[in-house]
Amino acid sequence: MSEKMVLVVDDSLTARMFAVEVMREGGYAVVEADSGEAALEVAAGLGDELILLVTDVLMPGIKGPELAHRLREARPSLPIIVTSGYSGDVDLGELLREPGVRFIKKPASPDELLEAASELMGP
Repeated sequence: MSEKMVLVVDDSLTARMFAVEVMREGGYAVVEADSGEAALEVAAGLGDELILLVTDVLMPGIKGPELAHRLREARPSLPIIVTSGYSGDVDLGELLREPGVRFIKKPASPDELLEAASELMGP
């Protein structure tokens, strides 16, 4: 039987490891990627097993909002948590208006991250 997976994407090792640890302690199976490009490769291998994307906004190459849109092309209802300490010139407006998307400002608490995941995916 396949396991349902959360994909955590962040180019910062510290931030990525924090999110991975929090999600695992919250009972989720987690895979991780350090870039949008790597995340697309990981997601391609997961198929329907991917149940949640947790992504940073600003990363080299493919940024979080573009990654979210590309993953939603194949999975229109994929829940997404977008995180950032600084969003710079990246416009999150359109993404944040989509259903099933939450924004969490870094640094987030473990409770904030797990509450957003629970809210997006249901009990």
